Amino acid sequence: MKIAILPLGVWILILVFRKKKERWKVYRPYAWLGFFGNYIFLITTLLISPVENFMYPPDKVETFLAELDDPGILLIHPSGKQADLNNVVFIESLSSWELRKMDSRLWYDESFPEIEEEELEEDEQVSYQTTERFPYILLGASPKWGSGYESTIYIESDGKGMLISTEKGQYYFRSTDSILKGRKE
Repeated sequence: MKIAILPLGVWILILVFRKKKERWKVYRPYAWLGFFGNYIFLITTLLISPVENFMYPPDKVETFLAELDDPGILLIHPSGKQADLNNVVFIESLSSWELRKMDSRLWYDESFPEIEEEELEEDEQVSYQTTERFPYILLGASPKWGSGYESTIYIESDGKGMLISTEKGQYYFRSTDSILKGRKE
């Protein structure tokens, strides 16, 4: 945030118009309006934060998935199984998704299990031994208009979790029903 302490613009105009007093009288209200306008913007910025959290709560999945235009999923990791999005279950369950904390250390341990070197054959590659917890990406979803949340939404392999990644942070939502169909264990 920027706070104007010295009215430098006003002082510059005073110096420019010091010999032209009648012109200074014309520009003076605009110069002071510009200086005090900074404080109007500062107050507005400070007051808008609580209103923004009320209008666009980050703990509600509807903030990130307000507009669904033929949603679908795309497999983005080789460890995932081919599946489709069950649109009916997905749309009906939107209100039941809950924000939860995620143990990132457990996620890392699940993604990179320790493999003994003698278990690997020569032609196997370690990179394919990883299992991605979020192998799908959600397509066709837009956040609430005006929220400023441009996000990428990852779907968990069991279809019951969603990781929403934005510029402001990551949010993990969980549901009781799987939104995937055609996925074979």
